[in-house]
Amino acid sequence: MRIRWRLLASRVLVLAIPIVGVAALIAANFLMPFVRPEIRRNATELFLRGLLIGYSAGLGLALVGIITLPAVLLSARRRGVRRPRMARLLLLCSSFLVSLVGLEAASCLWMAWSHRLPVLPTRFPPAPADEISIVALGGSSGLGYPYNPACSPAQIIAWQLERALPGRRVVVDNRSKMGASLEMEHQGLVHLDRRPDVMLIYAANNEFLARYEGSRDAALDEAPLEPILNRFYRLSQHSWLCGLLYETVSKNRLGGPPPALKKHRVIDPPLCTPSEYEAIRSDFERRLEALVAYCLRVGAVPVLMIPPGNESGFEPTRSAVPQSVSKAEREKLIAAFESARGLESEDPLRSVEAYRGLVERQPEFAEAQFRFARLLEEAGDTAGARRHYIRARDFDVFPVRCTTTFQNAFRAVAARHNCILIDGPEVTRAKTPKGIIDDHVIHDAHHPTLMGQIALAEAVLAALRKRQELGWSTGDAPTLDPAECVRHFKINREVWQAVCARSSTFYRDFSHARYDPSERLAKMRKFAEAGRQIGDGMAPEQTGVPGLGIAPVD
Repeated sequence: MRIRWRLLASRVLVLAIPIVGVAALIAANFLMPFVRPEIRRNATELFLRGLLIGYSAGLGLALVGIITLPAVLLSARRRGVRRPRMARLLLLCSSFLVSLVGLEAASCLWMAWSHRLPVLPTRFPPAPADEISIVALGGSSGLGYPYNPACSPAQIIAWQLERALPGRRVVVDNRSKMGASLEMEHQGLVHLDRRPDVMLIYAANNEFLARYEGSRDAALDEAPLEPILNRFYRLSQHSWLCGLLYETVSKNRLGGPPPALKKHRVIDPPLCTPSEYEAIRSDFERRLEALVAYCLRVGAVPVLMIPPGNESGFEPTRSAVPQSVSKAEREKLIAAFESARGLESEDPLRSVEAYRGLVERQPEFAEAQFRFARLLEEAGDTAGARRHYIRARDFDVFPVRCTTTFQNAFRAVAARHNCILIDGPEVTRAKTPKGIIDDHVIHDAHHPTLMGQIALAEAVLAALRKRQELGWSTGDAPTLDPAECVRHFKINREVWQAVCARSSTFYRDFSHARYDPSERLAKMRKFAEAGRQIGDGMAPEQTGVPGLGIAPVD
C-alpha cells in the first residue's frame, strides 16, 4: 500500500510540475511590476544564472542516470542483490525528465497561443470587375511620411497602373500606421473587407521601438560572461521553457527613470537583449511568411519591399561592445575613440589608422565604424566607406533602420515563394551620387524623399510588368517624371513646409538618444530654416537641403 501511494504521489507530481511551473511564469507577468526596480534587477539576474545552472545540471544528471542506472540495476538483479536506493534514483531521474518534457510542452503551447497568428478572412463580397485593390502595409514610410497624405509609394503605383491599364480603376487601401510593427499591421488585417489584388509589404523599421520605450536599456545581463555558462545560454535559446522565462523576464526589465541625456556615452547599453532581438527577428520572418502564404491563398500578388535606410547621413544612435569586454577595457576604447575623433580634422590619415585599429579590435563598435566610413568616403574609398556604413547600421543597438538580418528575412521568404522582392536599399543607392544611401534619397533615418519614393514605385511597377501581373501584358514599365508627379499629387508650398517641419521634429526627437546630439540638432535647425524659406517663396531646391525638391542628383 505504501508503495502504491508513492507511485500515485510521483505521478501527480509529474503532472503538476508543468502546470504549476507555467502558471507561476504567467503570474510573474502580473506580480513583478509591483516589486521595487533594484530588487527586481538583482532577483532576475540571480534567477537567470540559477536557471542555466539548474536546468543544465538537472538535465545532464538525469540523462546520465537514465543511461547508467538501468545497467547497474540489471547487473545487481542477476547477482541476486537488491538496490532499492538505485531504483528510487532511477525513478527520480525518470520523473524529472518526464516533468521537463511536460514543462517544455506546456511552454511551447503557451508561447504558440500568446504569439498566435491572426485568422484572416478568405471570403469577400464581389468587387467591381474593372477595379484593382492595392493593400499597403508598413509603418510611417509605407504611409508616405513626411509627405502623407499627399503622396506615398502605393499612391504613385496606383496612379501609374491606371495609366498603364486603361479602363481599370485602382483603389489604395493604405493600412500603414505611424510607428507600427509588422505584427500590428498583420493583426489589423482581420478587418479586411475586400480581397486585395496586390499587397505591398513595406516594414521592418519599427520592430523594436513599437515594442520598447526609446529610453529603455538592457543593462540587465541576460547572457552570462562565464564561457561555460555562456555556452549553456546559447543552447538554452533552443528551449521553449527557457524562451518563456526570458520573455517573462524581459517584460519586467525596465527599472528606474529614463536615463538623462548627460548619462549617454559613446558606448551605451543596448535597447534589448540577444534573446529579445532573436525573438523579434524570428517573429518578423514568420509573419512575412504567413502574409505571403495568405496572399497566394486568396489570389493576391505579394510585393515585399526591403526598406532603405540612410547610411551616411544618420549616425548610429547607440553603440555597444560585447558583454565580455571589461569596464576597464571599455574606458580604454572610449579614450582611443575620442583620440581618433580629435585627429579627424588635424591629421585625417592618422585618424583613419586609429579607427581602423578600433574596428579591428571591436567590429561591433558602431560609432567607430561610422566615423571610419566617413573618413574613407572623404578619401575617395567609396566601396570601403559603404561597407563600414552598413556595419555601423547593423551594429546600432538602438535599431530604427532595417538591418541586414531583417533584409535577409525578406530575401528568404521571397525565395521560398518566388514572389516579387524590391531591394529598396539597392534601388535608392542607384539614385545617389556615390552609391551610398544618403540625404538625397532619405530625409532622416528611413523616410524616403520624393525622389526616393518615385524610385521605389518605379521598381514595383517594373516588377509587375515583367511578371505580367494584373493582366499587364503590353507596353513598357513607366519612367516617372518628378515634375509631373509633383503636379499630380499637388505637392505645393504647404506640403514642402510640412515635410520640413516633420523632418525637423524627427531629428529633434532622435537627438536625445545619442551621446553627441550636435549633428542631429544641426539638421533639425536646417530643416526648420528651410521650411521658413519655402514659406517666404524660395523653391525647395534652393534651400541647400539635400532631398528637398526634385532637382536631379549630380
